[in-house]
Amino acid sequence: MKRNRGDLLCVVLVLLLVTGVASAGPSQHVPLLESAARTSAISMWSSGWTDIAPGQLLTLNHNYGGNPDDYTVDVWCLDADAGGLGVNHRAFGGMEANGHVFGVAWQRLTATSIEILRLPDDVFADKVLVRIWVPETPLLYDSGWVDIEPGQDVTLTHNAGGNPEEYTVGMRFRNPAPGNVGVNVRAAGGLDAGGQKLGAAWEKLTASSVHVVRFADDTFAPQARIMIFGPDPPSYDSGWRAVNPGNRLTLTHNLGGNVNGYIVRVSTRDTTPDGHGINTLHGGGDEAGGKFLGSNWEQLTTSSIGLFRQADDGQAHSADEMRVWIWTTRRIYLPIVTRSVPL
Repeated sequence: MKRNRGDLLCVVLVLLLVTGVASAGPSQHVPLLESAARTSAISMWSSGWTDIAPGQLLTLNHNYGGNPDDYTVDVWCLDADAGGLGVNHRAFGGMEANGHVFGVAWQRLTATSIEILRLPDDVFADKVLVRIWVPETPLLYDSGWVDIEPGQDVTLTHNAGGNPEEYTVGMRFRNPAPGNVGVNVRAAGGLDAGGQKLGAAWEKLTASSVHVVRFADDTFAPQARIMIFGPDPPSYDSGWRAVNPGNRLTLTHNLGGNVNGYIVRVSTRDTTPDGHGINTLHGGGDEAGGKFLGSNWEQLTTSSIGLFRQADDGQAHSADEMRVWIWTTRRIYLPIVTRSVPL
């Protein structure tokens, strides 16, 4: 075929097959398949591992667009010290101990940006990884924004049915007052600090209802929202595991690939009759009255993950048993790009 200088024709087809999302830079959408059960791609934004200093409020511009009420937001921490916690969720939402405050949380989520706060004394989050996507898993229940007073326990009737142990439950807060923290997860699970009990949590999850508890002195959660998603078989399911107070249970998953492409969900359960049931109380860890309560995951690698239970949690029974699900990213495809240039 004869081509004239003035002809314009160039079709570029880019097909990239990789594992993980480590290549996703700031403000980049990445179509991905989260697990073998997925049949269609979704678009995920990743900040990549980003430095954050103790006491820093970091603003990230994601420009994901759409309705931020539909987002899933995942924030991981990296303790880079030798012998440290590695990739972890210790003190997520905030934890105070002996007058020092640890952990990270996110706030002021919008369709274009999100703020990440590292608390002033934190030692677990030298870097953070922030990811945003809209899940495809069937949404069984959305409470919408529910008003809740400090100290109130609200029962939400969802009637999703099925097995509540197969649900994925999302919770976030909103303080709509001008200049406040907006949509956030500050003090998620509860934070005792300076004699005040802050934050909110959910507990007593069943096939028909869930309880939302806002703690007595909270300022972050005048509104709360619960979303319940249907079953989505993970790449790894630990089943329920007993974890002794003060101990770390290391589980071997051997999923390989790229850790940055994992999605991790850990559930906790109070096994006592008429107790808290499946819950998020003291998630990340909490100190109250000199007692260390709650649990978290940590030391995530391509072969294993650690489940840690705080030393005094046996008195609170928030995490008698823990269960971890991990989904892996199977493929990433960059889109077909077509452009015209002079030949």
